[in-house]
Amino acid sequence: MEPQASTNPKNRFSFTFKKPTRETSKTAVVVLLIIVIGVGGYLLVTNNSGKNGSYSYKYKDLTSYSLPGAAKGAGISLQKPVELTASGSPTPKQTQATLTHTVSKNSQQPVTLAQIFLATVNTGTKLQAGYKKNINTMITDPKNVSHEAVVKPIKDYATQRLKTGMVTTFSEAQPFSTANIRTNAWLLTFTATPKDAKDKTTQPDIKGEVIMAVGKTTFYYVMVYSLGNNWQSNQKVWLQVFNSLKLDQ
Repeated sequence: MEPQASTNPKNRFSFTFKKPTRETSKTAVVVLLIIVIGVGGYLLVTNNSGKNGSYSYKYKDLTSYSLPGAAKGAGISLQKPVELTASGSPTPKQTQATLTHTVSKNSQQPVTLAQIFLATVNTGTKLQAGYKKNINTMITDPKNVSHEAVVKPIKDYATQRLKTGMVTTFSEAQPFSTANIRTNAWLLTFTATPKDAKDKTTQPDIKGEVIMAVGKTTFYYVMVYSLGNNWQSNQKVWLQVFNSLKLDQ
């Protein structure tokens, strides 16, 4: 079955964001991150694979893609393989997008080789340096009392967009930085394998990375994944994709 994904430009929630105080900042960020998952829940897609996971592909050319976000300066852009396409052009104030590459082989069902998911949540207020520092502590310190509560929604952002019946294993969250993103971003790598042993002959492992970043007023989520063999063979390309990310556009 072909992957089904929505790029509905309308948020499915609304909330009032108050500037976090010293006492409430930890609670506020946890609540906000949990709310974020509701934004993208309807982007759930399905994945199929060729017999024995025999599909492979080499990406070469990249092209730009921009998601405008809910307000000026709340968008995100990146360079992505030309083969990964959205179901339609970005619309004004669109806050979510799904880019997909599918192929057909020997008249079989279309196979999803790779996908990129983007989501933005604009808070409507400037996020202070101290607030971001608290987030960094909670995410990167496994011993922090709020660690699991903050990291779980980031993991959920990835697992909710994979085929059901997969077991997903994540790395510890690490700070993410590039020439474009210096601070306030974190990355987790992951591998997803079929829960049922009988599916392993037709469903290869999936590998990818998920990022959460905090901009001036906006939280950003980026997830990139591919079938395992394609993930490994296109490492340079995925690196280019992540290095090209620009926030607060």
